[in-house]
Amino acid sequence: MFTTKDRNLLPFIELSTALDGDFEWTRYNPETGTVIAEENSVGQFNAAGETWEFNHNESKITSWQSNIKPRDVDDCSRYFEYNIGVVSTDDVGRKRVNFQFRPALSDPHHIESNEPIRPIPSTLPEGIRVQVDSVNVNRDEILEVLQSVAAVLNVQPEYFGRERLHEWSRVYNYALYVRVRRSISERHLAGSEGLLERLTVFSSHRRGKGHYEWDNEEITAHYNTVGLNRTALQHLLPDQHVGKVLKLYHLKQPQANATEDPTSHPKLEVQFSTKYSDEAAIPWQSSGYDITDLEEELDEYLTCQLDWAGLATTAEADWVVPDAYWEPEDTDRNITVYPDPLEKVKEAEEGLAVHHLLSKDTSRGERAVLRALAESGKSHYRNLAAESETSTSTVYRAVDTFSNVINKTNGVLEFADGVLRDKFQELFEYLEDALEWVEQGIKHIQDSERLIGEDTAFASWARRYGASVLEKEDSIEIEFQAGKYSKYELQKILRRGYKAARRMGSQTAHKLMRATIRYRNQDDNELQRRCFIPKGTSISVLGDTTLTLG
Repeated sequence: MFTTKDRNLLPFIELSTALDGDFEWTRYNPETGTVIAEENSVGQFNAAGETWEFNHNESKITSWQSNIKPRDVDDCSRYFEYNIGVVSTDDVGRKRVNFQFRPALSDPHHIESNEPIRPIPSTLPEGIRVQVDSVNVNRDEILEVLQSVAAVLNVQPEYFGRERLHEWSRVYNYALYVRVRRSISERHLAGSEGLLERLTVFSSHRRGKGHYEWDNEEITAHYNTVGLNRTALQHLLPDQHVGKVLKLYHLKQPQANATEDPTSHPKLEVQFSTKYSDEAAIPWQSSGYDITDLEEELDEYLTCQLDWAGLATTAEADWVVPDAYWEPEDTDRNITVYPDPLEKVKEAEEGLAVHHLLSKDTSRGERAVLRALAESGKSHYRNLAAESETSTSTVYRAVDTFSNVINKTNGVLEFADGVLRDKFQELFEYLEDALEWVEQGIKHIQDSERLIGEDTAFASWARRYGASVLEKEDSIEIEFQAGKYSKYELQKILRRGYKAARRMGSQTAHKLMRATIRYRNQDDNELQRRCFIPKGTSISVLGDTTLTLG
């Protein structure tokens, strides 16, 4: 809202007069009660580095009768309100702004009932109310476009100066997006192992409120969303002030396959949600929480979601798809990328499974019992002995050994919960003999300094991720003996390994800087490469600068 002490309602009256004179209001729409202006001689104008025109093609120049009763001093029987849409003349034509103009009156009353209009405050100063709906326009450019609209209509642009923004001006909706390569979005963001479902599963078992919506009818992830309120978000990140909706979506009429056209790839967008927020709106400018803080909070949330999905937050990452309005660049912003709480829970669950499975006190027969139970889910102890090709006594020993993960009821055995069963199944899928694997790895975890001794942080890291570690005179060779890894999964694992090495002292970290790794990628190709490369005060991990020295 814009106010001027000495002008009161004059800015609205001048704008209304200009609009009535410059446009031909000829087409009435009975369904909406609006009058649509025909295209006329009001020409193009320049603002915010673009050329703009009035959006007649989509009938965005409209007017309707206001319900606000005119003042006694006004020379009219009724006010009219206006929607003025403008669109950039670029090749895409998706940069657009709609401005709705209404009069602002102190203590307004309804023109027919003469009742006070609520929730407009009775102390609202006189001026002009402007509701803005913009797409692909930087918020710092909105006022410049508005002032240019006023100028081309021969209305004083200073009526819409930043200094005349009233303190009650509010933001009702705000969103930020990136565009993600379709194949990567389907692997990392959508689906049963994707970020959105992991967010949903994590949040649904904790306090808070939210929703998970998906539409895969025409294509995968046509429109998928996860909404969370502030309570739920506090389990993910600190200092959350507003509820948010994370969206992964394609065009309304999506292309069947990815092409060179950027719009054939989906957007990942975070949106301020009034549904899940205590506040219905955020101040445009305030000494407290305002739109600047909101943008920073959304930016941080979106960046963390990308990181948690295993997508590198760099402009040159392979998932990035620039479009006409999003040209990514690496910038130095004051945001924090927090550790993935979803991964922490997953690691804890997997760590528990590994701990029990690889215990030194378990026999090969007991592990065979556990494998058979993971496959069947539930089984009587006699059947389980046959399925595992062991004896009933071995089954009983396994139940005792794994008593905190196996429940027994009337001779029927099952895992304590489905999560643990899933984790054991995953382990058995890629480990032909888990104990041999870890024993081989532990044999290599040795040195004179005991820097990777059995009880060290680095040894714990190696055991957790199935890494065979061979120390040389001035470096380390690391081999991941099971599983297939993407680059970003390895980056996360190696970052944790570096932090574990740092806790062991500078000599361990120094050797790790020269480490090489051998692993299998997601295409099942065996690769060997250097892990870390120092770059000034930072460290490149598999080609991306993600660590800081010190």
